[in-house]
Amino acid sequence: MMKVLPVLLLTTILWTKTASSLECYTCNETKYSGCDTVVNCSQTDRFCTRYTETTSSTGYAVEQRCSNTCLIAKVSWPSLFTFTCCQEDRCNGTANVRFGMLMLVVLVVIRALI
Repeated sequence: MMKVLPVLLLTTILWTKTASSLECYTCNETKYSGCDTVVNCSQTDRFCTRYTETTSSTGYAVEQRCSNTCLIAKVSWPSLFTFTCCQEDRCNGTANVRFGMLMLVVLVVIRALI
């Protein structure tokens, strides 16, 4: 019985983690100032996603949400669109967006120089 208890405890802990839903930041802002709303995704949503659009006329727009699909892409004409996804709790949060914003600025500057 003593050997079964640790195995049962470990199985319960692992099952509890996989049974819980993913947590993602969610927002849809045309003037991005940070997103602090967290939602528990449905069991079918396996990804946190982030969509960004950068244009010289409108600035920077962000949409963050739960998703059941993962699309990773970058399109740079006429606007710079970036689609990313991840699979950890709150992985599409502000720190990641700030890094993404920095990368987008670098890409825009490089594109302007070319």
